[in-house]
Amino acid sequence: MSTNTDYPFRIVNRYVTVSNDQFLEFNVDNPIHVELSFINSPYDQPLCGSTVWSILDHDELQSRDTALSSLSPILCLMGIPDHVQISLVYRVSTSSMAMTANRIRRVDSNRRVIPGIMVFVWVGVRVSDDEAESVALAMAESFGVAMFEPVLEKVVVRDGLGSVDRCAICLDEFRVGSEVTRIPCSHMYHDDCIVSWLKTSNSCPLCRYEMPSSSF
Repeated sequence: MSTNTDYPFRIVNRYVTVSNDQFLEFNVDNPIHVELSFINSPYDQPLCGSTVWSILDHDELQSRDTALSSLSPILCLMGIPDHVQISLVYRVSTSSMAMTANRIRRVDSNRRVIPGIMVFVWVGVRVSDDEAESVALAMAESFGVAMFEPVLEKVVVRDGLGSVDRCAICLDEFRVGSEVTRIPCSHMYHDDCIVSWLKTSNSCPLCRYEMPSSSF
C-alpha cells in the first residue's frame, strides 16, 4: 500500500441530476458536470475542504489544452502546482472520453440527468492509494445516483489502424476482419486478454486510464 503526499487525487465517473434552471444556465450543447473537491483532512478524520463545480461542454475536455484552460484557474486558486495540474487534467480528459456517448436524459419536467466527473484532490495531506480510492468511491456513492460503468466495446479490425496493429498484452497481431475489444480510452485488445488483465488491474496497459474495479 503506497502513500502519496504529492497532491494525490482520484477521479470517479457518475451520473448527476440537475435542475432545469442549472442546466439552462450554462447553455452548452453537450454537457458534463465537473466537480472538484479539495480535501485537507486525513483519512481517519471528518472530511474538511472545499468543493467547486461547473457544467462544461464535453468538447472542452476532449482536448487536453482546452481542458487545462478550463480547469487551471480553479486549480491555481487552490495552490495546486503546475506539474500536478497537467497530470490531473490529462486524467480528467481521458475519463471524459469514456462518457462521450452518454447524453442527457430527462427525469421529469424539472430535472435532467447528465454525465459527471468527480475529482478528489488531497492538499497537503498524507493519504495512501487505498485510502484515496475508498474515500472517492464512498463520497460518490453517498450522492445516491448511479455510478458510471464503462463498457467493453466490440469492434471489427479493418485496414488503416495505423500503429495499432497488435494486442499490447499478448503481442499477437490483430487479424483484419476479426473482432477485438476497445476500452473507453480507445485502446484495443483481444477480448480474453483485456478481460483477464482487468481482473487484476483496473487500468489500461498502455495509457493507465483507470476503470472502476467494481466493473469486472
